[in-house]
Amino acid sequence: PGIYEAFVTRVSELGRSLRQGPPREGVVDVGAIVSPLQVKVIEDLVDDAVQKGARVLVGGKRALGERGQFFAPTILVDVTPEMRIMREETFGPVMVICKVQSEDEAITLANATEYGLNSSVFSRDSARAKRIADRLQAGGTCINGFGLTYMAQELPFGGIKGSGFGRLNGREGLRACTTQKSVLADRFPIHVPARLYPVQPGDYARTGQVIQLIYRRGLLNRLRSLGALLRGYFSKGKAGV
Repeated sequence: PGIYEAFVTRVSELGRSLRQGPPREGVVDVGAIVSPLQVKVIEDLVDDAVQKGARVLVGGKRALGERGQFFAPTILVDVTPEMRIMREETFGPVMVICKVQSEDEAITLANATEYGLNSSVFSRDSARAKRIADRLQAGGTCINGFGLTYMAQELPFGGIKGSGFGRLNGREGLRACTTQKSVLADRFPIHVPARLYPVQPGDYARTGQVIQLIYRRGLLNRLRSLGALLRGYFSKGKAGV
């Protein structure tokens, strides 16, 4: 079989083997959902996907209702971008699988969401994994791992797009706890403050030449701007433009 079929088969086997229940009852793999409202969110997203053509291979419904707020570990295939579960946050034990034809299509699909907290790339080809990771729009990416960027405390952690802004951990996280202040002073002891108002004849022309002097490409062009600037300063009564 192709890699897609082999992947789906193996993931389904693992999904069916997951143990669910309250931790006090023994060793479990999947616990409860945080609230009854969140169970309903998960259920609605899975039902919407099924109504639009997705297939449930594992789970797909509530579980252990007599013991708490549980939703069975779920695996969905034939998932398409128009399904809500591809665009909204699930926060539940649900895995959606999409079949793609190329690396570019996979990246486009992954970046189509309005969220961007974390992502993962799995590959035996290190160069390919790094290439894909560089193109994913997320605050962090794990190669051959999941969620571990949060555990590396020296790395900044945070999201982009609808997943928020700002960072914690790392240098960026420490800077977020400080008040940053900008101070600008003359490099040379000229002690002449910049004059903005009132605008004098020639000010617009001189300002334009200063911008040209700083940002034009090529030494000759900058020298021409410097010459024009000096002529403007030494020419009395020159009208502004």
